[in-house]
Amino acid sequence: MVDGSNPAGRLHRALAHTRTTARKSPGRLAWAAWASVLADKDEKVLDKPRFFYRLALVMELPGQIRDLVAVHAPDAECEVCLRWFLGVHRAFENLRLDAPIGEFTKRITDVAMYGIEVCWMVLRRCGMERRVEEEEMERIVGEIKDLRDEILPAEVIADDVKRFALEKLYVVEQAVRECKIAGPSQVDKAVRSVIAAAAAAPEIRRRACETSGGARFFTMIDTLAVSSGAVAGQDRIAETVLPVLPGRVEGGAKARRQAAEGPKVEADAPEAEFDEEGDRTAQAARTVRTR
Repeated sequence: MVDGSNPAGRLHRALAHTRTTARKSPGRLAWAAWASVLADKDEKVLDKPRFFYRLALVMELPGQIRDLVAVHAPDAECEVCLRWFLGVHRAFENLRLDAPIGEFTKRITDVAMYGIEVCWMVLRRCGMERRVEEEEMERIVGEIKDLRDEILPAEVIADDVKRFALEKLYVVEQAVRECKIAGPSQVDKAVRSVIAAAAAAPEIRRRACETSGGARFFTMIDTLAVSSGAVAGQDRIAETVLPVLPGRVEGGAKARRQAAEGPKVEADAPEAEFDEEGDRTAQAARTVRTR
C-alpha cells in the first residue's frame, strides 16, 4: 500500500481520494471534494486561506517528484517513471474549483497513477524522509490544543507572552496538520521559526519559562525540534539553539545559563601596585576571557 513517506506517496494518496469521490459523487464540486482531502478529521470548517495554501502544497508535489526522481534515478529509468508528469501537471493547470470534480479526475488516468506509484517506490528506496504516522500527528495536535486551553485563561501569564505562545502554537499546529501533504519538512520549518523568534525575544522567553504553560510550550518545541531533525548537529547549534530550548537537550541548561548571565570577565592577576613616588613598580598581566 502506498504511504506518505515521500512526495510521490502523498500525491498518490491525494489523487486516489479525489478519484474515489468522483466515482461516488461525480457531480460534486471540485472545491468540496478537495476540502475533504485537505482537511483533518477534526477540522469541521477549513477557512479559505488555509484551503488554498494546502491545495498549493499539493500542486507543488509533481514538480518536487520530478526533481527528486531526476536525481535518484538513471536517465532511462527517469524518463519512464515520469511519463505521467505532463498529464497530471495539465490537470492541475486546468483545475476549476466551481466545476464537478469529475472534470479533473478524468485527466488522472490509471496509467498516471501507476507511474506515480513507481516514483514512490524509487524514492522510497532512497529513504529520504522520516515517516510520520497519523497517530503521532493526532497526538501532537491534541497536545497543542491542551496547551492552548491552559495558556489562554491563565492570569499569571502576561498578555505579550500569551500572544507569542498562541501565535507560535498556531504555526506549529498547521505545520503538523500539513505533514500529510508536505511531509515532515513543514514541522522542521515551523520549529526553526519558533526557535528564531524565541532567540530574538529573550525577555519573553524568560518570563514564559517562569509559568507552567510557558515551560510546557518550550518543552514541546524541544521535543519537536529533536524528533523532526530541526536540531541535528548539537555541536553546530550549541551557540544559537540550545540557549532557547529547555534543558532536556544535552548541554541546553548550561548554555541557557551562560546566555542569561552574559559575558564574564575574569582577572588572572592582581591589580597593579604603585610605589610611594607614584611610579608603577609592577605590571600585572591581565587576561580577559569572555565566555
